[in-house]
Amino acid sequence: VGHSELGIEVKFKKMRYPHLVAVTHVPDLHVLGLVQSPSFHGIQVGAAVPLVRLANFCKTHVVKKTNAAVSPHQKRTFAAIRRMLKWFASVQIRNVASLGGNLATASPIADMNPLLAAMGATVEVASADQGTRVVAVSDFFVGYRRVALAPSEVIVRVLIPLAKQHEFIFPFKQARRREDDISIVTAGMRVLLAPSPRNEWLVDDISLVYGGMAATVKVPVATQRALVTSKLWNVANVKAACNVLADELALPASVPGGMSAYRTTLSVSFLYKLYLQVVEALGHENPQDPLWLALDARERSGATSYMSVHRPLSSGVQRFGVDKGGLMTSQLKPVAGDDVRAPVGNPLMHRSAYGQVSGEAKYVDDMADVHNVVHGALVLSTVPHGDIVGIDASTALSMPGVVAFLDATVFDMESFGVNAMGPVITDEECFASKRVVTVGQPLGIVLAATHQQAVAAAESGVHVQYNVLPSIVSMDEAIAAQSFHTNGRSLVRGDVDAALAACDVVVEGHVYIGGQEHFYLETNVSYCVPMEDGAMHVTSSTQAVANTQTTVAHCLGVPAHKVVASIKRMGGAFGGKETRSMFVACAAAVAAKALKRPVRLLVERNVDMLTSGTRHPYFAKYKAGARSDGTLVGYDVELFNNAGYSLDLSEAVMDRALFHCENAYFIPNLRAVGKCCKTNLPTNTAFRGFGAPQGMMVGETMVEHIANALNLPSRVVREKNLYQANMRTHYGQVLTDFHLDALWHRAMRESRLVEREADVAAFNRQHQWKKQGLCILPSKFGISFTNRFMNQGGALVHVYTDGSVLVSHGGTEMGQGLHTKVIQIVAKAFGISCDDVSIHDTSTDKVANAQPSAGSMSTDLYGMAALDACEQILARLGPVVAKLGPTAAFADVARAAYFDRICLSAHGFYIVPGENCGYDWSKSSDENSASGQTFNYFTTGVCVTQVELDVLTGDTHMQSVDIFMDVGASINPAIDIGQIEGAFIQGFGLFCMEQHVWGDANHPWIPRGAFFTRGPGTYKIPAFNDVPLQLNVWLEPNMKNKLAVHSSKAIGEPPLFLGATAFFAIKAAVDAARLEHDSELLPPTFHALESPLTPERARLAIRDAFCASSVAPYGCY
Repeated sequence: VGHSELGIEVKFKKMRYPHLVAVTHVPDLHVLGLVQSPSFHGIQVGAAVPLVRLANFCKTHVVKKTNAAVSPHQKRTFAAIRRMLKWFASVQIRNVASLGGNLATASPIADMNPLLAAMGATVEVASADQGTRVVAVSDFFVGYRRVALAPSEVIVRVLIPLAKQHEFIFPFKQARRREDDISIVTAGMRVLLAPSPRNEWLVDDISLVYGGMAATVKVPVATQRALVTSKLWNVANVKAACNVLADELALPASVPGGMSAYRTTLSVSFLYKLYLQVVEALGHENPQDPLWLALDARERSGATSYMSVHRPLSSGVQRFGVDKGGLMTSQLKPVAGDDVRAPVGNPLMHRSAYGQVSGEAKYVDDMADVHNVVHGALVLSTVPHGDIVGIDASTALSMPGVVAFLDATVFDMESFGVNAMGPVITDEECFASKRVVTVGQPLGIVLAATHQQAVAAAESGVHVQYNVLPSIVSMDEAIAAQSFHTNGRSLVRGDVDAALAACDVVVEGHVYIGGQEHFYLETNVSYCVPMEDGAMHVTSSTQAVANTQTTVAHCLGVPAHKVVASIKRMGGAFGGKETRSMFVACAAAVAAKALKRPVRLLVERNVDMLTSGTRHPYFAKYKAGARSDGTLVGYDVELFNNAGYSLDLSEAVMDRALFHCENAYFIPNLRAVGKCCKTNLPTNTAFRGFGAPQGMMVGETMVEHIANALNLPSRVVREKNLYQANMRTHYGQVLTDFHLDALWHRAMRESRLVEREADVAAFNRQHQWKKQGLCILPSKFGISFTNRFMNQGGALVHVYTDGSVLVSHGGTEMGQGLHTKVIQIVAKAFGISCDDVSIHDTSTDKVANAQPSAGSMSTDLYGMAALDACEQILARLGPVVAKLGPTAAFADVARAAYFDRICLSAHGFYIVPGENCGYDWSKSSDENSASGQTFNYFTTGVCVTQVELDVLTGDTHMQSVDIFMDVGASINPAIDIGQIEGAFIQGFGLFCMEQHVWGDANHPWIPRGAFFTRGPGTYKIPAFNDVPLQLNVWLEPNMKNKLAVHSSKAIGEPPLFLGATAFFAIKAAVDAARLEHDSELLPPTFHALESPLTPERARLAIRDAFCASSVAPYGCY
């Protein structure tokens, strides 16, 4: 009905449906109401009734206090349907999807099907030839995606009986995230009780139906029989049935979809939750019910779940200072002359906000097609490692609309450049020529009249033969094979071995940290138009226009001046378009040159996720020691990242991990070694934080381990070892103008941390199946590129005779507000309104040789460069201002200067002073320190996060988050706070939710080296429901930073690691549950949990009676 499943099949399963029949206006399929007859009393739902209409219908009958047609016990049917539908997909899907579509699709993880089966619903089907018949939902599913429906039959309606007296119905669901997600396990459960003369409850009938446990809905017959046979509905019999269910629904490790132990555990936990919810319902009906009175108050906590408890709207407080006029100033289009800083320092709205929310803002794929344009689609390798035996594109070339297929042989043409490319070293190819080294490596490009035709031909029309070779698809395999891209790097301070030998306590451990998909809204796209004289104009969604220009020129075999690369804005990037976007641009440009026609290459989400790389997974081994009071003495750590098949930026990412491996703690003796693993996986690349979050995560795990060994609160160890001003880092930098200690104490005070720790401990004592956790973490993030040459930026400023100003700079706008801040800086310099300043695009023919917009450096570089250009122009205007007077309007000054033949344009340039940036790895830390500092300055923060964990499912809610940041004197507090909040949520996704899965030894149900998570259906980023219930942000007042424009500080990347507070808060909740269920886990026993700490891992880390495994699942690294 809603065609939502067909959309998935067309996009991901290469299926084609040339004809679609709409049934949205067939009256017989839209009936909805109560039906009462001698044989049936219940709800009839037409097969095409939208789910949202059904949900509203159920809501009406649940909330009505008096309804003659529906008794209180019958309302349970409506409540169960409504509860499940609330978590069914998304609002948009519920607006069009229907029960009929859900049933016909027959997905084994469909949410409503188990519930309908458990309630005893029936399906009425009809055909013109055979008339009408009725099939029980429990009999409707006859195999995987197969139903008892003849080709000539259609589903007409669904009949759902109402609950009887003492009959209880509950739905259950657990997914990777609560909102808009398919189930890992879903269930519908119904139990009919009968009172006995002995004031006990007897099981008269029970129906347990699961989704996600088999190819169809699964009924655990033996478990149902055990409960009916035992008769008594009590905790002992239900727990005995749970043991039967654990055996009956045990899954092998190789089961499709994975998560075998978790799925079995959820099934068992749901049954126990059913018991608790039924007893709770009995208690609400009769507070003196024996089962309710016998149920311990602590145990009652397991009855609730996210499906049954109303979650209030998220809220928060944002605290920051604004000079003169407060927040009202931002609503009045402030003029720079009104006070000392305005419009700098005011919380102005993002310059293109209205255009973006209205859809009027233009992106690359919104550009109109020019004459003769063709569309491209990449042909990708399907094996992780192998020699190319042959490529046959004849089928593709015969398909409708296809114009050409190009592969590596195009570079054999005399006029072309070279196939070899790469951002640091040329260890990649535009199109694989002889050998493929990963699944998803581009082999060529299909060109066709439309995007759809190109994609269809690329997916099914090009056939490749391989000689498959052995592959390496994990860091463990790479380490065992000594497969590394480089020899590695190290930082050493002090005598680590001697220090560890003298410590009161020494711990050893290891950490796994998963990767993260960038998941920008706009996938990679490039639009290349050949110009006259062999030139090429490349419009590409990229963070690095200059690198795009030089790389495209390299592949085309032309000088850089023949290529213009530009971009208006990106729909997100997060580092994923710093280098990997160039491969899309080069493929499109090569095709445009070969065909002498414009080429548009839009990479769809599943292809983008397979080809563009992710944040680097990390593995670390550490050994650390401390004194008995918690003072850290020595730290020895070896870091590995999964670089993928090529080097890309992996070495630089490792560098930053090494620089940040101690996070914010002074450790006098430290040895850090880093190596980049070479694997047959897509090349991993830059991502917000650039290795620092992974290094910091390792450091914080080490601190937790030390605290556990000393039986001290981790907060105490953290506070005791915080860097203080003028201390020296392990790479030799002295921390001048450093205020982390004050920020920490403000966070402690404002968040009431000590009192809340007592509240959390009390809560955990009072609740067996709900646990809370609390964590405070600091963050210290170095600002500047560690390659010194990159710390430069340019800007071009034009003043027009009407006083308006056009700015072009080398930075790119990807939603982070860079253009807005630069406009504020320029408006302040000239004393004009922000409305009089404009920035159009970023282009190599306006500002040459620009560095990528990365490393949180863009405002520092391009804001200062723009200010430099403004100051040049202002110096020329000085005599004109002196002649016209200080009160003259800027437009009058500009006009007068024009007639005086004064240049009203200037190119500004800024470099971070050489002594304030860069690290030379050929020298020691002491030598580097003698010649300057590695980072220009540090952006610091502290975060306090409190979570609540459902022990039985692993589901977690963030209850409150308090973030305290030193951002200097903010140029735009609204944008900075937005960056802080967004970075925190992205960090939460990294450490607690987003999980990449591919085929390796631990995931044998996936082809080796192939990605399972290639789209929003399998890869989940945080949704609205994952936002903390309370999210507060405090910008530390009265802070200055003499090393950046207008005393500001960089903000894009530094807050991301604070999302790790959620990880450690969840871990604290898990620890509380583990201690309750396993006395062997008292300190100094320490268990490290893998990141991301998903509900699966949290649940399986707790060894209670309902857990099917005592070993947490192994992820992909």
